[in-house]
Amino acid sequence: MRHSKQYELDFNKTLPYFLDHIGCGKTLSEKLVKKIDFSSGSFFTILPDNAHLDRMFEFSYGGIIPLILSNQQYSIKGGAEVFVPSKVVTMDGECSEFIAGYMQNNEKNCAIMENYMADVNSIHSKISNVRTLLYDDELYYLLTKENSVEEIYKALRKSKEVWHSLTILTVIIDKTQSKFDDFLIEQVCSHTKFVIAGAYDGEGYIFWEKML
Repeated sequence: MRHSKQYELDFNKTLPYFLDHIGCGKTLSEKLVKKIDFSSGSFFTILPDNAHLDRMFEFSYGGIIPLILSNQQYSIKGGAEVFVPSKVVTMDGECSEFIAGYMQNNEKNCAIMENYMADVNSIHSKISNVRTLLYDDELYYLLTKENSVEEIYKALRKSKEVWHSLTILTVIIDKTQSKFDDFLIEQVCSHTKFVIAGAYDGEGYIFWEKML
């Protein structure tokens, strides 16, 4: 099991990328950017011990986490070089555990994930035991303390695009709703504690935490 560490991020170096990444989303993203004063909080990221920390503020690029090289090699037809497969490492597992930990702290805590590419009529947009909220033709995942880390991981992966991913850790009083109306969006934004955006070409995440 690998070890990871939380690193504080310089606010001024992080904010432009963060706003650009979440701002290109759908209704929830647009409302969030307009409603939240991000200067009322701070940024951090979570990275493994072997991360290339000199690339910490290169949010648009991958390579901050070393690749895992395969033990196998393949010859390239017509050439003298060999091809060694490699696996891109992400922080999806650690992010899922962070989300689960937040929701376990309070019965009302929940996570909202925006699935930008989802087709609300497709079975492929659904995840077993994960509730969805619909805003017209937009689909959002609603996760609570009843969801396992594995279910959180599946929702995170399904709603993740390299150019846009948004997870909000917030509070919803009534979790039985299935329609994501303007009133509920206002409630979600008003009670937001964390905003999580994708970074490092899909390898990691930036976390914004609201100050108490």
